[in-house]
Amino acid sequence: MQPLQPLVTELFEELKNRQPAEDESVPYRKNGFLYQWRYHKDAQYRTWYRAPVDSPGDWRILLDECELANGHDYFSLGALAVSPDTNKLAYSVDTDGSERYLMHVVDINSGASLTPPIADTLGSPTWNSDSTAMLYVVVNQQWQPLQVYRRELGASDSGAEDPLIFSETDTGGRVRLDASQSEEYVFI
Repeated sequence: MQPLQPLVTELFEELKNRQPAEDESVPYRKNGFLYQWRYHKDAQYRTWYRAPVDSPGDWRILLDECELANGHDYFSLGALAVSPDTNKLAYSVDTDGSERYLMHVVDINSGASLTPPIADTLGSPTWNSDSTAMLYVVVNQQWQPLQVYRRELGASDSGAEDPLIFSETDTGGRVRLDASQSEEYVFI
């Protein structure tokens, strides 16, 4: 490919110049807040923001992917889920390219961890209605998402294992979580 390197460089620069230096999503509304992600100039990753619906100009950083990626050769955000009470954030990251995500749950206002991280997760967690627990999917050794567990905030700090809620026995299957539109039910 060495003889084609000037053409590769030229095409890359042309494509790069056609992209906006900054980009942002259309804000969406949920539980009294507006949510939006933005790419800032020269940033490789998004910054997630939220603002109260009654103060739409008061955007605050919810999660900074650039900060999370700092110091890692690889970074991928897997999930981002705000609790119904809007005080907690569950997010998962992959920093080695294995597609095995490590889920963190933090207090949005202080940034403090609310529970030990959860290894080998896939997809977004689903919060319960009072924001005290969430369901999440883990992958097995073959990277198959077959099990759903429940993490109760505070309970795992005592050393207790998260209870298994559902386990798919057909290894040809795949498990994922979805909340109903009313958010009263969770579908597995």
